[in-house]
Amino acid sequence: MSKDKKNIASEEMEEVKTETTEVKEETATKEVSKKSIWQNRKFRYGTTATILTVAVAIVTILLNIVFSVLDTKFPLNWDLTNEKLLTLSTESKDYAKNIKDSIEITICSDETTFSSPSTGYTEMDNVLAQYYSALQQYKTLSKGKVTYRFVDLTTDVTTAASLSKYNVNSGSLLYTCGDRYSLSSVSDLYSYDDNYETYLYYKQMGQTYEGEYSFNSLVERSLMLNMNKITGTALKPVTLLTGHDEDSNLIDTLTTLFENNGYEVKTLNITTMDEFDGDSNFAILPAPSTDYSADELKTLRDWVQNGGKLDHQIMYVLNYSTYLPNLAQFFNDNYGIEPTANWIVETSTSRMFSYYIQYTYGDVAETDYTTTSDKWVKSPVTFQLKTKWTNDSAESKYAKSVINFPNTARLLNVNEYKDYEEKAQNGNTDLVEPEQVKADAYPISGMAYSVNQKTVDGKTASSNAFVCGSSLYFTQYLNDSAVSNQDTFLAVFNGLAGNENNVTVASKSLVSSSLDFGSEATKKSVGLGLFTIGLPVVLLIIALVIFLRRKNL
Repeated sequence: MSKDKKNIASEEMEEVKTETTEVKEETATKEVSKKSIWQNRKFRYGTTATILTVAVAIVTILLNIVFSVLDTKFPLNWDLTNEKLLTLSTESKDYAKNIKDSIEITICSDETTFSSPSTGYTEMDNVLAQYYSALQQYKTLSKGKVTYRFVDLTTDVTTAASLSKYNVNSGSLLYTCGDRYSLSSVSDLYSYDDNYETYLYYKQMGQTYEGEYSFNSLVERSLMLNMNKITGTALKPVTLLTGHDEDSNLIDTLTTLFENNGYEVKTLNITTMDEFDGDSNFAILPAPSTDYSADELKTLRDWVQNGGKLDHQIMYVLNYSTYLPNLAQFFNDNYGIEPTANWIVETSTSRMFSYYIQYTYGDVAETDYTTTSDKWVKSPVTFQLKTKWTNDSAESKYAKSVINFPNTARLLNVNEYKDYEEKAQNGNTDLVEPEQVKADAYPISGMAYSVNQKTVDGKTASSNAFVCGSSLYFTQYLNDSAVSNQDTFLAVFNGLAGNENNVTVASKSLVSSSLDFGSEATKKSVGLGLFTIGLPVVLLIIALVIFLRRKNL
C-alpha cells in the first residue's frame, strides 16, 4: 500500500473515531438530560398537578354523565321537607309496585309548570312539585307500567285533537288504561279551608294574617283513586237518604268524599216512598234532625233485609244537636247498637280541644279494619253509643266499637242541657247546671259497627250497620291531617261495603313545609353544586394539600 493510501486510511479512521465519540457524547448528554428532567422538582410537581387536574376534569365529566343517566332512568328525588311531602307513603309505594295493567297519565300542561313551579303561592308550588315527583316514583316503582306525558294543548294541535273525545282542557289530568279512562284536574290535587282564602286576601293586600289556615295535598289519594277507577272493580253506588232536614254540610262533605273514593252517589227522599236504586247497597242517613215514622222505618228494614238475601248495608250519622228516639230504637233492635241521649264530655284538658268540654279527642280501637296504632280523632259533640251484641267476630252477630273515650270522660244528657240553656236564655237565673255523670262502663263508644251474617244459597251474606255519634266529626275535621278522622272512617266504610280496592292514603298538610327540594330546577342546582362544583373543589383542595406537603419535603 502506498504512503498516500495509508495517510487517507488513517485520516478516515480518525474521522470515524471522532464521529463515534461525538455520538457517544450526544447520547450521554441526552441520558443526562432525561435523568435531570425527572429529577427536577419543578417538573415533578408540575406533572403531578397536571395529572390531578386532568383526573378531576375526567371524574367531573363522568359524574355528571352518571347523574344525568340516573336522573332519567331512576329519578333522584331530593326531599328535605320536614313532612317528607315529596316522598310517597308506604301505601302508595305498595300500590305502585302491585300495578299489573299499563296506565298512561296525560297532563294537559307544559312540563315546567310542574317540574319548576312558580305560581307565586308556596302551597300550590308544593302541590305541583309533589305531583311531578310522584309521577316519577310511580314510573320507577311500577317498572314502567305507569307512564306519563305532558301535552301543551295550545301548541300541540295534533295531540290536542286526538284528546278532544275526553273533553280535556288546560290543567286536565287524564288517566287511561285500554278503553277505560278517568278525567281529573289540578284542582283535585288539594283542598283548603275558608281561612286560607282569608290568608290570600291579606297577602294580596300586603298584610299579615295572624290566624291559622289549612291547605292539604290530595296528590297521592288522587293518583291512586283515578288509577283504581280504571283498573279495579267498579264500586256499587251509595244512597243518601233525605226528607228529614238532614245536615246539608254533611251531605256535601260525604258526597265529595265518596266521589273522590270512586263511589257514585245517589239521593232518595225517604218521605216520598220512592224505590231504592237497584245497584246501590249502602243507605246513609246523613244527620237527620227530625225522626223517622214507623212506615219509613219499615221501608228501611225491608230494603236492608233484601228479601232475605241481605248484602245491604246502612249507616247513621247522628245530628250533633238532636236525639231521635225512633231511630235509636231501630238500630238497637236490628243491629245491636243503641244511640243514647248522652253527649260525651271530657274532664281532662289534655283530651279536649278548642277549650270546650264537648270537643273531645277519641281513641281508635282495634277492629277488623282499624288498629290502636292509628292517630287520635277529633270527635266533637259526640253521642254515646252502647253496643249490645258480642264483639267476637266468630259469631254470626257481633258489634265493635271504633272510637273510644277513656275514664276521664263523662256523660251529659242532651235534653237536660238543652232545657237548661233555654231557661238561661229566657233570663231564669235560679238554675242548676246539669250534672256530668260517669258511664256505667268504660271505655265509652262514640262510633261503632255491627255485622249480622247468615248463609244464603251456600254463601255467607251479611247486613252491616255503621253508626257515627257526631256529624261534626265529618263537617269540621274530616280533612284535618293532624288526626285520622278520614282514614278511620274510610277504612271501616270500605270494609263494610266490601270494597277490596281500599284506598285510604292520608292527605298531607302543606302549610308548614319549610324546605322544598322537589322541583327540577332545584335538583339540577343540587346536582350542579354537588357534582359540577362541590366535588371538583374538594379534589382540588386535596391536590393542593398534597402538593404543599410534598414541596416542603
